[in-house]
Amino acid sequence: MPTFNVDVPMRVTRMSVAASLFVLACQVPVAPAISVQHAGVGLARAGLRGHQQALPVEALSFLSIEQTPGPTPSYIKYGKPEFTTFNNKTSACQACAEFFPVKEDGKRFHAALHKDSSGGIWERSCRAGQCNFRDPQTDPVGGVIGQGVGPGRKPDGRTCITRDPVPWFTDCEPLLLKSTHTLLDATRYCSYREQIFIPPPAGHVSRFAGKPVSWARVGGTKEQCLATINKEGSALHDSMSFCDVNMPALSGCCESVFSALSCVAETSFKSGGGLQEGMFSEMSGETSTMLAAFSKYCVPLCQNNKEEFCEKFPGTDICVHPKGCTECTSKGGLWCPKLGSCHCPSKKPPCIKPPIFTPLQCFEDKPKEPAAALRPVADAAPAKKGPAPDDGKPLCKYEDMARKWKARD
Repeated sequence: MPTFNVDVPMRVTRMSVAASLFVLACQVPVAPAISVQHAGVGLARAGLRGHQQALPVEALSFLSIEQTPGPTPSYIKYGKPEFTTFNNKTSACQACAEFFPVKEDGKRFHAALHKDSSGGIWERSCRAGQCNFRDPQTDPVGGVIGQGVGPGRKPDGRTCITRDPVPWFTDCEPLLLKSTHTLLDATRYCSYREQIFIPPPAGHVSRFAGKPVSWARVGGTKEQCLATINKEGSALHDSMSFCDVNMPALSGCCESVFSALSCVAETSFKSGGGLQEGMFSEMSGETSTMLAAFSKYCVPLCQNNKEEFCEKFPGTDICVHPKGCTECTSKGGLWCPKLGSCHCPSKKPPCIKPPIFTPLQCFEDKPKEPAAALRPVADAAPAKKGPAPDDGKPLCKYEDMARKWKARD
């Protein structure tokens, strides 16, 4: 039987594989790299025949391999961090009130409660406390309570601010009051407390970032109360229509302005920054304009009850009660023919039949008696004398404010 040497075929096979690898090595170009090294010398790679083959300066890096990005840090999803560090709580609170003056607490004339994107609802306002909740490994936010950015991961004595209800942080409002020493300080504190921008004294700039509008609400509707008082006060006293005044808006702004100005006077007086008597001589022209509008339209509403007010101002909107279709529609109202009543225009009037809007539609109206004149009736009634100052009736708070703070000539 013939015999075969099995080493021969194996040697042939190994030589074929080696030749193939050599051909491939000569033909495949060097892949470009994402990460480029510029060392000034070539890199070497061992050749198949034992000599070194020089490579170009650019070399393949593991960074060229496609990688999946890691999870987004939670502070990026939450939003840009709103804090930095301060030397003490007072400077921290002053900065917070300057850049974040809105109180999201849901109180009257304030912004609504804060609603987080995750569904949580809570109150937000300026607070300050020690920076003892951060860990250098998790900056800029988060970490372990009690650890800070000082040596040994200990607090470094700095103060941070937040608007969220952190229980161990201090509310900024009392701290701002304590730091009030001048009339300018009082306008900042009272603007923040009452949530309405009070203009600074003459010759000073606002203590708030951006360009705040004087006498505008800080949060909520951003209503400009000087414009509201002038507009609605004028509408209350005009004779064009008895339905064109927004009484809630007028009385609301009168209330807010009174609270703000009272705060400025009381705070400035207690801190020694000025006296109530004639204090507005130091204020800007915007404050003098507000005081004039306040005295004209707000004081009469507080000075009298409705009966007394209508005796003095019978033609104002809240005192007019038209009788008959013609008088009702000529004064801006709508007439319900079935009910025989006059109402202000609305989307859903209480009429049973279609309402009448103009005097020309009142041809079927048959009044049993002539329509009563608006002003003569009220003027004919003898005016009641006002109460004596010593009868125990409290003086109108608006009137008292205007009397004490009358600008000096």
